Amino acid sequence: MDAVLASSALAEALVAEARGALVALSSSGEVLSWNRGAHRLFGLDGAAAIGRAFAGLIASQAQPDAISRRFVEALERGSTTFVLPVDRPGGAAIPIEIAMTAVRGAAGAVTLVAVDARDVGELEQLREGREADAHFRDIVEAAPDAKVIVDAAGLIVLVNAQTERVFGYDREDLLGKSMEMLVPERFRAIHPVHRAAYVNDPRPRLMGEGLELHGRRKDGTEFPAEISLSPVRLARGILVTAAIRDITARKHIELALIAANRELEAFSSSVAHDLRAPLRGMNGFAQILLDDYADRLDAEGVDCLREIHFNAGRMGALIDSLLSLSRVTRTELKPVQVSLTALAQASFAALRAGDPGRVVDLVVAPDLEAELDPALARTLIDNLLQNAWKFTGKVTAARIEVGVADDAGSRTFFVRDNGAGFDMAHADKLFAAFQRLHTVGEFPGTGIGLATANRIIHRHGGRIWAEGRVDGGATFHFTVPRKALGGET
Repeated sequence: MDAVLASSALAEALVAEARGALVALSSSGEVLSWNRGAHRLFGLDGAAAIGRAFAGLIASQAQPDAISRRFVEALERGSTTFVLPVDRPGGAAIPIEIAMTAVRGAAGAVTLVAVDARDVGELEQLREGREADAHFRDIVEAAPDAKVIVDAAGLIVLVNAQTERVFGYDREDLLGKSMEMLVPERFRAIHPVHRAAYVNDPRPRLMGEGLELHGRRKDGTEFPAEISLSPVRLARGILVTAAIRDITARKHIELALIAANRELEAFSSSVAHDLRAPLRGMNGFAQILLDDYADRLDAEGVDCLREIHFNAGRMGALIDSLLSLSRVTRTELKPVQVSLTALAQASFAALRAGDPGRVVDLVVAPDLEAELDPALARTLIDNLLQNAWKFTGKVTAARIEVGVADDAGSRTFFVRDNGAGFDMAHADKLFAAFQRLHTVGEFPGTGIGLATANRIIHRHGGRIWAEGRVDGGATFHFTVPRKALGGET
């Protein structure tokens, strides 16, 4: 126990005294620890920083919205690296490279987010001197991921201990060698082309976003990897830092979850199909009794039959919705460029035909396009517009708008209405199956439509969320990657 405590104390001391800015954040973004390097870089001591939102600490210096988005990206993807201009205390703005890595506990939940922030300009200068070089090597050596730094020709100039552990090589076997030795043989011929393309357009980013990446160990075995790239410009040329994470354990968990979900969906589908036949019989016989024998029953008997008939129909709708949700998960994705404008107009035409007495003002922006599976895209738009149509049913001048907003190069589509709205305190329930914020008497439905929309967007690698207020309407936002399949290499 004493050895464990001593080791923990040593680790805390190393972090505290590290020259680099090392910060630990809670899963909601508040600062848990703040070392001297962070004090030096951002001009705030630990007492002033701990307990406050990280984005808010540098909100006046950088871009808080961008930092918040990157924090969410780290939670969702595991890590992210980006560069932002930050005002130094009493000085001009300088570029700061910020790497965020989500740390998960045994149960899989995020316990903290580790932040490694560095002055890009200072980092470049450090590499020019022996003392600075030692500090830089310490930072690289202490990194939790394998760090491989190569020059413009692809030759390895620096690795850390984690690289030795992940790939099984001694660092002496790697230094001065081509980084292609860490790439699976089937990709070695094309990899220099991708590497050259990166050197011509160097910027911090994930490598091969949307693709399955692998590293090759010394013994020839391969492992799934997540790789982020960052350029370092020196007077003598450019270096590229690759942070490589072995995600084998994560992949095993994902595969287990996929298998479990498939079993659950198959079970749900089987149960739903098995229920439909007796339900149809029950509903049919109830209808026969109402049609042919209602005159032999008293008023209470007729009411009971009508209740049976109504609830059988409602259960049938629930089963159909359950089957629809199951199909969304099982359908093989075949993304192509689809017109959301055309889909919205067609969906609205169908809604109007089904309820010709309603007057609803629909505004659809032109040229709304996204890369989605066509069938699932139609289901997505149908569900979102049906939701808006339903919840504007009690509004005199109903209005539904379908559009897009460009936010820092990212397109966010939306469906907005001026209907019943909802309490944001219950927003987390909106996309859960069979969860309803209104009674069936107020607004009929099964509670499956938004859950289906949520599943479609997540299957395409996007995000969906909602904003609203009671009696003030609701807006459903969603994003879809520009390339639903594939990505940069």
